[in-house]
Amino acid sequence: MTAQALETLALGEGAWLVAATDNNAQGEVFADRLRQMADSTGCDFSRLRPGAEDWNEELKERRERGELPHTQAEEG
Repeated sequence: MTAQALETLALGEGAWLVAATDNNAQGEVFADRLRQMADSTGCDFSRLRPGAEDWNEELKERRERGELPHTQAEEG
């Protein structure tokens, strides 16, 4: 059902499918499936990858560097 929903959305005028998948073999496989879906429906495709192997690790590193404003303690 998820694949069907994505295909329906991808058929929309001006649709752009963006995949934010992990930077590993499993992420490559999933991104390739989504890229094929985009190609078959004629919509644009982009892939976002974390600098780290997975997004959880990337976000943890960003939080530790203070690069995620919504996770910082409020001043006051």
